[in-house]
Amino acid sequence: MMNRFRLAPRRGFSLVEIMVAMAILGVAFTSIFAMQVRIMARQRRAAAQSARNAVLIAEVGRVESMWYDSLSLLLVTDTISTSPTPSSDRSDKSQTRFVRRFTITDNGATAPTCPTSFPCKDVRVKIVPLFTPSDSVVTVIRRSRTAAFNPLFLP
Repeated sequence: MMNRFRLAPRRGFSLVEIMVAMAILGVAFTSIFAMQVRIMARQRRAAAQSARNAVLIAEVGRVESMWYDSLSLLLVTDTISTSPTPSSDRSDKSQTRFVRRFTITDNGATAPTCPTSFPCKDVRVKIVPLFTPSDSVVTVIRRSRTAAFNPLFLP
């Protein structure tokens, strides 16, 4: 005897198909969110390193523009704050704090490291981020005393 009632093809989705699709979407969105978190952390670290490097460049320019005799008086270790954006509305959250440390080594006039016969000093500049001290940067600037009389200064 042949079955007279044929089952009509089912239309739509079954509950199992919906659950599998939701699981796949959940895994995909979780991995995308985890990648976004890592990208944001890397971006914050790069911004902090840019601010640190900008402070270092500013300090190198300041040390290079000082008079030789005033290096020991003007270079002191202190804490400075910088803002990543030049806006007038600065809050403490948008500021980064750095400790700038200076070490002056007087080489004297007869030191073999001085390229001229004039006395020279090595100024070591170290910029230390307050919240991540392991991310500090150091540079050494050699300053030498210039001649008291220079023919180029003549009229």
